[in-house]
Amino acid sequence: MSEKIVGWLLMLLGLFIILGVGYNAYSTFTGNSPHITPFLFNDILISPAQLFQGDTSQLNAEPIPLVEAEMINKPLNLTAHIFLLGFLASLGSRIAIIGTQLVRTINVDLKQTPVLSKNNRQQNGN
Repeated sequence: MSEKIVGWLLMLLGLFIILGVGYNAYSTFTGNSPHITPFLFNDILISPAQLFQGDTSQLNAEPIPLVEAEMINKPLNLTAHIFLLGFLASLGSRIAIIGTQLVRTINVDLKQTPVLSKNNRQQNGN
């Protein structure tokens, strides 16, 4: 295959990855698709006996939720999803950049200037 064909394929692949990441981010934040869930923390609980000093025999022994798991998990999971999407978008960008470098032609025009040796410079007064 020619370099230009490979370049166009890489450029289209990179743009496809970037557009896919953009669509995934939009659908995730509108609630149409789920985000990744690498974090699954439990509720943070506290028992009433830890809150009060003295006789705690009449208090309900059931722990009270201090922070719900959803309040911890959702922001952390969305942040992890954003980082993953940013990594994938930069990967697509790098692939597209490689494609554009293969597509464009590089023309180098060199001017032919005589190179003066050290002896010639001394004779010319330089």
